[in-house]
Amino acid sequence: MLIVCLFVSIGLETFSQLVYQDDFGTHFVNRTDIEDSTQFQYRGLLLDTSRHYLPVPVILKTLDAMAYSKFNVFHWHIVDDPSFPYQSRTFPNLSNKGAFHPVSHVYTQSDVKRVISYARMRGIRVLPEFDSPGHTNFWGRGKITRHSEKHPSGTFGPVNPALPSTYQFMASLFKEVASVSTFFTVCFCRKSNPHIRAFMQKVGFGVDLPKLDAFYMERIVNITSALNKTSIVWQDVFDYRERLRTSSVVEVWKHGCYLCEVRRLTKAELRVILATPWYLDQPGPTHNWARYYVVAPCLQGLQNNLFC
Repeated sequence: MLIVCLFVSIGLETFSQLVYQDDFGTHFVNRTDIEDSTQFQYRGLLLDTSRHYLPVPVILKTLDAMAYSKFNVFHWHIVDDPSFPYQSRTFPNLSNKGAFHPVSHVYTQSDVKRVISYARMRGIRVLPEFDSPGHTNFWGRGKITRHSEKHPSGTFGPVNPALPSTYQFMASLFKEVASVSTFFTVCFCRKSNPHIRAFMQKVGFGVDLPKLDAFYMERIVNITSALNKTSIVWQDVFDYRERLRTSSVVEVWKHGCYLCEVRRLTKAELRVILATPWYLDQPGPTHNWARYYVVAPCLQGLQNNLFC
């Protein structure tokens, strides 16, 4: 049903752009034959509302623009290190203490449902992103030390993968947001915590951080799978732990030979979202928008599993 609705939405959007109005308010459509289809299954736009809080009306206006341009995925980077504006009913202190303002700069449950409903009526899927274990500086207790701290105390930073309470917390939070699909990001900044180092020695990881990340991600993926949700992970997870469930989706974002990375992922029979070439903050000539239109990964033998 969703696929049918998306195609209908795309067709109606094309039709709406053919309609024009004369000086007397009469609407016309010129007779036109169109043969067209979408090149990519996934046509996404990311907004970061953790670093730059955006009011709901601004997000809705963005969704209108996305529909007009036939984007079909809204990647909502809703929380991160700078702030936690998502207002959780299970853990209200996450936004009470982590948002830029606990009242004016939060997204309530009703706000999230409104955005999802508004997007769905325009053929757009909403994918809120809840990063972990890194990018969680304002998630409250259960964090580990940031590298920037002069004297590591084990208080702030990424969540602690050595604590059973971490996974109890994640399971409760993800159960609450299970009505929407979620991303899970992996970051690497754990050596500064003495408790983490002790845990790694105890379980036989030594100083091998990728093993610790694999340990964490395995448990998180199990939690999301139990909620019947597909995990979308950043490429870091694959780079440090190549064994991923074939149901997982990997988003490629790093600079460098991103096509090489895509080939590795598709060879491993994983589905891929390619983001690298379209970062708006890439270095280059000012307002050189042409570079975003010349990227053609599907013409370079990468169509398998690349949402082409």
